[in-house]
Amino acid sequence: MKYIVVISIFILSIIGFNSCKEEEPVIEKPELSDLTISNVDKTSVNFAFSLLNDNGGEISEIGICWDTLDYPTIYKNKLELELESVEYSDILINLESDTQYYLRAYAINSAGTAYSQPIGFRTKIPYYEGTIVDIENNEYEIISMGNQIWMSDNLISASLNDNTDILLVEDATEWSEATYPAYCWYSNNQAENVEDYGALYNFAAVETGKLCPTGYHVPTIEDWEELEIYLIENEYNYDGTSSGNKFAKSLASKEGWTYSEIEGSIGNDMSTNNATGFNVYPTGIRNNVGEYLSKEYASSLWTSGIVDENDAYSIDLFNSNPAVYVNLNPKVDCFSVRCVKD
Repeated sequence: MKYIVVISIFILSIIGFNSCKEEEPVIEKPELSDLTISNVDKTSVNFAFSLLNDNGGEISEIGICWDTLDYPTIYKNKLELELESVEYSDILINLESDTQYYLRAYAINSAGTAYSQPIGFRTKIPYYEGTIVDIENNEYEIISMGNQIWMSDNLISASLNDNTDILLVEDATEWSEATYPAYCWYSNNQAENVEDYGALYNFAAVETGKLCPTGYHVPTIEDWEELEIYLIENEYNYDGTSSGNKFAKSLASKEGWTYSEIEGSIGNDMSTNNATGFNVYPTGIRNNVGEYLSKEYASSLWTSGIVDENDAYSIDLFNSNPAVYVNLNPKVDCFSVRCVKD
């Protein structure tokens, strides 16, 4: 009996010892927030995400991975980030332009690799880097958008492409009566406007069909519609959507516009303007009585679209609006001119 008691006490001691031991914690894969992206450009994108929980395991690696397939993994393209905090943000560079990508955040601990949900985006179209010259040897940068090539500077020529002079008209009364091709500089100040803003022309200059450099023309309404469709379909709207007319910021310069509190408007966060490189400055206009108006607030660009003997169409951008407008104007008004390749 003595031996039985001793053995029983020993067994009970083992059971008691084991029951006092703490259970080992279960380590699971990390938990990540959804990934957000911003400032999608031709070859780069900004991203941000959070490490929500390490789930009991020390994080050995964290970063993002990307691919042209919709579920990227760390085994192809990845960017490892320094282990510093729970909030992570950076910029991914050296991407291919005009390409659809998918991006995921990842984190690794002893339980394995965790991924965020993938997010897709398309890098912007590349600029066509080149120049053309007009009859006076003024040089203009040109860019490619879709199947079109556009000047990214406003016209400044004082001559038609057959070397015929365009008359400079500064007097307001003379301007209001001009039925011949004429041009001017805002506030009659060439030095202040020639570099970024360009000259202003009446529609009589447009109607000659010879205002643009040879091989280029003042855009038709159809040219603008083609550009609008391309930009919307390729998500140049300020909010990244592919429907609705909200792409004015993508055409506007990053400076010069009056501030606006309206979200998505040209004057709101100008650092996000000019995604296309079209670089429209707020040139202002000269109206049909010779007054100069709206510099820093608006830009009007002639089309070659004629309504009747008195009126024609322009394309208009405003500091306080996300949209691009087509408007009807008297032909004696004085607007900027952009040219598109034939």
